[in-house]
Amino acid sequence: PEDRFFPANKNQCVLWKQHQEMPASILNPAYAMRMRSNINTSFLRQAIKVLFAENPVLRTIFEKIDNVLYCRVHDFLENEIIVEETAELTEDLLMRRLQRIISEQMDLQRGPLVRAHLLNNSSKDKILVLSAHSMILDLQSLAEVVNEIGEKYIGSEFTAEFLPVGIKYDDLTGRQRKILWCTNSKGHNNYWQSRLEGNIPIIDWQVPC
Repeated sequence: PEDRFFPANKNQCVLWKQHQEMPASILNPAYAMRMRSNINTSFLRQAIKVLFAENPVLRTIFEKIDNVLYCRVHDFLENEIIVEETAELTEDLLMRRLQRIISEQMDLQRGPLVRAHLLNNSSKDKILVLSAHSMILDLQSLAEVVNEIGEKYIGSEFTAEFLPVGIKYDDLTGRQRKILWCTNSKGHNNYWQSRLEGNIPIIDWQVPC
């Protein structure tokens, strides 16, 4: 099967431009879970692999063709969990390493745009870090990904066949485009342009020392 292309939505186009000009200004969602138990790393790898195979959005990158931004859904996109041995790090250095992982920039054109790190402190102390780019997942959606990984890990649902998905990612973006092109879209645009016109107000917050 070949990769699939479909136009990016309005929000993704705005984030794309922001990423090109100021990538550090985008706050990408991330989850970190500390697990103080014996974790089977092989099962965890497989759970993430299966989840990527089932969910097209996790295999999505972005491409500009003829000045139009497209979502490109790979038929297959490698995303190995990165395991780091961190037993020699102090708690302070461990937290700093965690912050660096979360703040690492992502390549929108190469991907993957969802990353998994496992910091291995000991056999019964590990930290799983999942981070994603805001162009494909928000924090609530990433929480669902975390839950699904847990369910697959516990249930060991590692079969070669996957259940059919009722609604696909491009169905969602297609619905958004229809809303933007409907007869009421001009009224919506005019409303928000009037609400957001003018200079951005300055908020003078009094921060205690």
